[in-house]
Amino acid sequence: MTQTPSTGTQLLERILFQLEYQSAELIGINARLDNLHEAISVGHSSNGSPPADTDNLVEFDATEIVTTLDDSGNRKLFRIKGGQFSTYSLRV
Repeated sequence: MTQTPSTGTQLLERILFQLEYQSAELIGINARLDNLHEAISVGHSSNGSPPADTDNLVEFDATEIVTTLDDSGNRKLFRIKGGQFSTYSLRV
């Protein structure tokens, strides 16, 4: 006499199968990210220093982004307020 698995058992087996599939996908994504990180690290170390534009890097928490138009009304201008630029904002 053969017993067929119950509906609950079948559901749990399908969930387990999907979890294993997703775990394998995540492992693959993690490996690709590691390779990308390694490639970026090699690029930075090949010339001995990080890119020059990081010398002007300023990080702060923005509290507001203001959009305006220039005097001609053709181009959008953006200003960010926050951190040390809370009073007058920073144009970007």
